[in-house]
Amino acid sequence: MAANLPDDVVLLILEQLAHPAHTPESYRDRQNPLRNVCLASRRLRHLARPLLWRQVAVRSPRHLNCLPASLLAVVLGRHTRSYTVVGSVILDLADAVGVSDLLPEVVDLHLTSAPLVSFKLCLLEPFAHLRRLHLGLAHLPRDALATLPVLEELCVRQIWCTTRELHAQLLPARVPRLRELHLVQVKDMTSPTTVQLADVVPPDLLPQLDLVQTDSASIDPTSDLAQSLAPPVLVFGPPAAATGPPRPLPRHSISQPARFKDARTATDTLAKLAASTRLVPIRHMRDPPYLVLLPLALRTLAAAEPSVAPHLAALEALFAEKRVVVEWTEDLPEGELVSPEFRRHARELRAARALEGE
Repeated sequence: MAANLPDDVVLLILEQLAHPAHTPESYRDRQNPLRNVCLASRRLRHLARPLLWRQVAVRSPRHLNCLPASLLAVVLGRHTRSYTVVGSVILDLADAVGVSDLLPEVVDLHLTSAPLVSFKLCLLEPFAHLRRLHLGLAHLPRDALATLPVLEELCVRQIWCTTRELHAQLLPARVPRLRELHLVQVKDMTSPTTVQLADVVPPDLLPQLDLVQTDSASIDPTSDLAQSLAPPVLVFGPPAAATGPPRPLPRHSISQPARFKDARTATDTLAKLAASTRLVPIRHMRDPPYLVLLPLALRTLAAAEPSVAPHLAALEALFAEKRVVVEWTEDLPEGELVSPEFRRHARELRAARALEGE
């Protein structure tokens, strides 16, 4: 049947098969049908191969060795936009990123190392079109910084580094187009503590950022940064307080669905949120609101579990008293880091700032 369809119609169909994949399973589900299409005819192979190569994932030395050994990579690697590497003790990230000559148009790079494997950020500089970088589990050594002139989104999660080095990497001169920063569970190699967002984000970087996202251990909820609107900082909550009194809400917080997986964890999370909300000062109508994002799954759980419903009702009444705004969120779309509701809120804040500056 495809033989009777014009190329543009066939490409529309193939585009549906070529959706971005974010797990090993979904990557196989993406690649296998496209490979089968390539076997069907010379015409279909010509149409499908660029889509097959649009996303490349490497999870073993065998996968990596196939790239320079393939004559196709020389021709088709220019179609690759997304490159994912899952490192291990036998797959060195440094080797895996040494393919920028074969994949010169990569804009989206996901690197996950084996824990505490050293990785030099300067090795990423040959990826001249890199706009999104997600880095996890690596150890960032000293004096290996990168200048990434078109990077727009940076996510560092569960990495080890020094506060000084990360601060230097985030200077605007090194990331002049950065718009989104996600910093979660970053450990300082010089101490047993979690890196604090306020210590690594240079003040002159803040005006260019649209939003920041972090975990509650990485920020003091009473700090200027946690209360910021320019940029808004979304904190995974409730605020961490292993011992001692509860901590107040940051300006923007989100509680993820995992905190409401059953009645027991839900009531515990709701109690912590209530304790933090009580510490929010009553605001005047002209003051900027506090924003709490809660999953719609909580409403479903409250309807099914009688023990949860009164806790949720009490929290909603407290929110109303403190003039805390609640946004109910769907599950994050696959591959997304930020809820669409918060991204919309951040855009509205930036638009309002732009109007004020006119």
